[in-house]
Amino acid sequence: MDMEPTGNDRPWRDRLIIVAACCLLWLPLLAGRVLWHPDEPRFALLTLGMLQTGEYVAPLKMGEVYSSKPLLHLWATAAVSAALGEVDEISMRIPTSLTAPLCVPATYALARAMFGARSGLFAALVLATDVRYLTQAGWASTDILLCFFMTAALVCFHAGYRT
Repeated sequence: MDMEPTGNDRPWRDRLIIVAACCLLWLPLLAGRVLWHPDEPRFALLTLGMLQTGEYVAPLKMGEVYSSKPLLHLWATAAVSAALGEVDEISMRIPTSLTAPLCVPATYALARAMFGARSGLFAALVLATDVRYLTQAGWASTDILLCFFMTAALVCFHAGYRT
């Protein structure tokens, strides 16, 4: 059994601290390198095509409908690129770099609900410092969005299952 010394507000405070720490560590890594082959340039061209043609449901790659990856990431990069006024390295990486820190408190919430606060904090720490996860957080890829929504779905499932 896990005892909460500071009351019910502690889990939210812990999650906010985790997200803030991840953002401070990861967001400075957005710039400083060109788009990496093969995915980032492809996503940038698809995003540019979406913005130029207005075709958001069936984007084109070399005249063919692109259906290899889910569109959520492309929609997110198109929204950020439109807001910033250009498609560049930073606008392509912002959606994953903002979503990655959200997965850490989701992991915390799931592990905390299943195994206690100490396990939740340890699980969040392990994910936040994992080299592969840190690397993925700085790429323009669909993987982090998938990871976040799968983790969020597990959190919701577990919460519903317990009630």
